Amino acid sequence: MASVTGKRVLDFYSTRTSGFLACFLSATEIANPWYTEVMPLAIHSPMVRDSMLALGGSHLAHVQQNSAVQRTAIYHYAKAVAEVTPSIQAWLKGDRKDCECLFFAVALLAMYEHIAGDAQAMYFHVSAVRELARSLGLLDNPNEPSNKAVAISLELEVLTEFYSIFKLNNDEEVSREVAQILPPRLAILRTYSTFGYGLGVTADLFLLVPCIAMLALERGRIDHEDQTLNLHTTYITLQQKAAAWQYPRGKEENIRDAVIKRGAAKILQATIQTFLETAYWHRYISTEALAESIQPFGAAGILWLNDIAHTPVAKNLAWPLLILGASMRREEQRVVMMEFLKGDSDVALIVRVRDTLLWVWRHPDPDVYGMVGLERLSAETGLFLPI
Repeated sequence: MASVTGKRVLDFYSTRTSGFLACFLSATEIANPWYTEVMPLAIHSPMVRDSMLALGGSHLAHVQQNSAVQRTAIYHYAKAVAEVTPSIQAWLKGDRKDCECLFFAVALLAMYEHIAGDAQAMYFHVSAVRELARSLGLLDNPNEPSNKAVAISLELEVLTEFYSIFKLNNDEEVSREVAQILPPRLAILRTYSTFGYGLGVTADLFLLVPCIAMLALERGRIDHEDQTLNLHTTYITLQQKAAAWQYPRGKEENIRDAVIKRGAAKILQATIQTFLETAYWHRYISTEALAESIQPFGAAGILWLNDIAHTPVAKNLAWPLLILGASMRREEQRVVMMEFLKGDSDVALIVRVRDTLLWVWRHPDPDVYGMVGLERLSAETGLFLPI
């Protein structure tokens, strides 16, 4: 950590990466374990330090598009794995020393592998995180304040598994298994006092996880009839959830409730995005039906859009909203979308979504719409899409 590159990565991890890992946390509200726990451990633990430098370095290399930093990150990753692997083997044989260091080192490695797309290694380390927490007795009293960091870490581990269904894993059996175990796992996490600080979903959205996961697996791999049936079922389910979902605001709302609702918006966004992408590409549901599917979110969306505008959730909303809005060809549909995006938000990302949609809608070429239209506009004008 004394090298110039190591110092840069350390600074970047402390200021950027640690916050990225705890994307639903606010430094002014809740302590972030990826900073408060990891930084002190890294001082005296080589495996935590190398895991941190691997993840932070990979993040920095991506932001700066710097191949030298990426090579250094890979070097630290290799060192961390070499240090962690014998520690896990020793732990399996009953050696429980430095378990906290091992816990966070393995968690950092799992996040590195999640970003790098190394599904096999990630699943191994994610499983180790779970077993380490269990062996330490950290799941026995998850509501104790001292275990807040652990509960958050476990929620983020579940989030990693959730995203791996869509982004990392091509093994159908593994994906189906993950999809089946996620709802009960989330139900257990919901009993923790810290629920919502790391992931924050609501119980009535759990049921969508297996459905959407299966849909993601089936893209382009089953026949028209089955695909249509699955899309229709998902569409109806999504409509029902959308109609029932509300975001009541009030001064009595505490931090915990607010964070949970932001997390619910995150999962809702992921659900909508997967559904829309699948439906759009296969053309099995009309554009009109797609537009109607967000109408129930219009009134609720105005209430919480500004609340989450300065959080990572806003960025995650941009892409599905852009796809859907660009696919709208009727004026009444576009009014719904503009209503959803209006309000007092001056956040650049939301403004750019509005401006991009207006650009698409006003284009003289009638073929400039939907995903194809967005890609063409980007190619012809150099427009940088907010995704």
